[in-house]
Parts: sequence; structure tokens; C-alpha cells
Amino acid sequence: MKKYDIFISYRRDGGSETAKMIRDTLVEKGYRVFLDIESLRSGQFNTELYNVIDNSKDILVVLPENGLDRCVDENDWVRLEIEHAKEKNKNIIPIFLKNFSFPDELPESLEFIRTQNGISANTDYYDAFIGHLVEFLQSKHLIPKSKRWILAVVSIILVFAIAFGGYKLSNTYPRTKAEKNLVSEVISYMVPNLKRFDLATTEYQDTMKKTVSYLKDESLYSIYDMMDLLDTKIENIDSYKLGLEEIPNDLKTNLASSPFDVGNLDAMKPYITTNIEYYVERLQFVREYIVVIYVIEDENIKDAERKTLISMCELNIADGDLFAEEMFYNINEFLLPVTNESALTDLKREHLPEMTSIYSKHLDFIDNLDTIRGKQDAIYNQNLKNQEKYEEAVKLLEKYTNEYKKQLNKD
Repeated sequence: MKKYDIFISYRRDGGSETAKMIRDTLVEKGYRVFLDIESLRSGQFNTELYNVIDNSKDILVVLPENGLDRCVDENDWVRLEIEHAKEKNKNIIPIFLKNFSFPDELPESLEFIRTQNGISANTDYYDAFIGHLVEFLQSKHLIPKSKRWILAVVSIILVFAIAFGGYKLSNTYPRTKAEKNLVSEVISYMVPNLKRFDLATTEYQDTMKKTVSYLKDESLYSIYDMMDLLDTKIENIDSYKLGLEEIPNDLKTNLASSPFDVGNLDAMKPYITTNIEYYVERLQFVREYIVVIYVIEDENIKDAERKTLISMCELNIADGDLFAEEMFYNINEFLLPVTNESALTDLKREHLPEMTSIYSKHLDFIDNLDTIRGKQDAIYNQNLKNQEKYEEAVKLLEKYTNEYKKQLNKD
């Protein structure tokens, strides 16, 4: 549900440093920039990258020497990102680094880049390059932190104007009956989807906790009971996405002239679907490795795999908390225009307290967008760290399993 202005795609070999420089500079200027991380382009991150592209206006493609050569591979991520951005009619801006040249052959889907208006990056005249790049952007930047003193001055002027009756300002929303009805419609749409997300997250975490208990003490269940449990839970959790609702067309129409960001609300269903698919994939992986551990006879390898799988399950439980917290702040951001507290009473006092995972930390709504964004960024960064740890655990499991296979071959 979080939106970015700019998505930066790059080839890590030769393009990472320039991509980071561009990201840092644009962030300082007030843009919301997503820097693609090549090492995470796999599995679940596939969907996340596409979602970010969908919600960004500008796609920067940093092209070092030989930057498009690997695009002959239909699974190459730079190719997939460009193709997806083209399909979604995004503003694609190639950034040509030193010694870049087009390969003799490109996939037909990428041929348009040869004639696409792009920019040559020159670090010797970096400020001029950035100035030129900004002219190509369709995104409008937020107010940089260094400029926020202007807002303070404007606020002082408004205070004096109000004091002398020269300016009347009211930021209370909703005020009219129609506006109150719209807020009620929005919340009525959100709640069923949130409850399905909450149920899926709670069941996912409970299943992971039971799996940890089994791995620590296999006498709790037989292997067959454990497999039945996981199969049932995987099926249950996957079923929650089937009942997710689309935004009614009349609600979409009414939101168009409201202070709400209809794009964020429209992203709720795919966001929840993505998370449920993530839960299912993780449980399926755990299930497969429980079987592997069961058949391994070498006690040292069995014990090493068991400990690694336990740490992986604990990471999965922590991810569930992060996703629930992220969902809470996404709701918070969407409902930020609502300053009339009574309009949120039902959501805050009745619906959210019923949601085990989303409300588990008893988080409070925040009325400052920068603070909300800070919370979202912290959650996102922690997710990336967990993803790195998860990938390390996957490599360890593969290593131990391969060691056991070698032993079997020797025998």
C-alpha cells in the first residue's frame, strides 16, 4: 500500500554506486525513491517489486557498460522490470553510464529503449546531471527537510491571520452528512478484508509456533500428524484470499473527489493477497524440510538442520508481526484526512481490538505523515534484514542436505 514516486532499476555490476548516489540526492530533494536490490530479486520479492513499479510514476534504469547484454535471457530481472514498467505505461528514463553501448540484439519488448529519451550520467558535472534528470521526472517532490522552515513561517502568518479574523481555517473532516457516509463506506469496505488478513496472519504464526514446538520435541506429534496439520493450515490460510473484496465502483467514484488516496485503498486487496501467498510459500518450504529432517539418519546433520529450521520458523513468526504492524500504519496513512475522531470510533473501539495480530501491540494512530513514513521505512528495513537471514538459513539447509547426500553416495 505504500507508494513511491521513483523506482530505480540497475545492474549491480557497474551500476550500484551511481544508483545509490542518485537515490540519496533525490531523497534529499523530497522524492520518495525505491532502490531495487538485485540480490533479493527472487520468489516473493518478485511480487513486491512489481507492486512498487505499479505505484511509481518514474522508472529510472541505470545502465553501465554491458548493462543490457543479459536481457536476452527472458528471466533477467532488469528486462522483466523494464517490460513491466512499459506494460504499465510508466515514465521510463534510461541513464547511460560511461562506456555503455547498446548490444547488437535486444528482445523486441526492449527495442524501444534505443530511441527513448535518456540522460548520460556525468559525475564530474553531477549537479547539472541531476538538474537535467529532474526535468525528465513526472513526479512532484515533497518539501525537503531543509526547506521546512518555510512552512513554519507560513504557519506563523496563518496564526496571526486567524487571530485577527482575516482567515478562517477548519481541517475537520468529515463535516457534512455525505462526508460522514463516505467515511463509513470506506471503513465498511476495509474491515472484512482486514479481518481476513488478520485471521491468515494469526493462523500462520500459530502454525509456525507449533512447528517450532515439534522441532524441539518430536514426541509432541507423529510425523504424520505434523504433515496433516501443515497441509490443513496451508489450505486454510490460502482460502482467506478467496473472500477478499474489490472496491465497489460507486465507492471508487465517490472517493475521486475526496481527500482520500483511492490508489492506496485499491492496493489493499493485492497487498493482502501477496502476504497470504507469502505465508503459504513459507509453510510449504518448512513442510518439505521437516520431511527431509525426518529421513536423515546422521544425528549431527539432523540436529544442525533442525536448529536452522527452528531459527527460520522464528523469523517467519517475526515477519508476521512486521506485516501486521505495516498494515496498521498503512490504514493509519490512508485515514489521515479523517480529523473528526467520532468517525473512527467504531474502527478503533470495536473492529481493530477484535483483530489478534493487527492490534496485538495496541498501536496508536499517528496524525503526522512524516512519522508514519518513518515507521513504515523502519518496518521495511527490518523486513529486508529478516529476508537476508532467511536466505542464509536456506543456504545452510541446502548445505546440510547436500552433505547427507554425499554420505549416502559414499555408502
